[in-house]
Amino acid sequence: MDSPQQIIQTTETIITDVIGHYGWMFIAAFAVLLFKDVVANVLAGMTFMFGHDFDVDDICVHRGRKESKNH
Repeated sequence: MDSPQQIIQTTETIITDVIGHYGWMFIAAFAVLLFKDVVANVLAGMTFMFGHDFDVDDICVHRGRKESKNH
């Protein structure tokens, strides 16, 4: 059975051969930034849903229409 270090090294070698020397770093950085944005948007949504800025009995005017939070 291969050690984790050997598996990582083999994976990096394959990715380097397929994409290029620095291409895999670009893809990894893009994935990290995408993950960061997803986490930030989820936290913003949870803050809105569970926060008390807008409660159930509040009426909001949005584009000239009165709307509630659970509408």
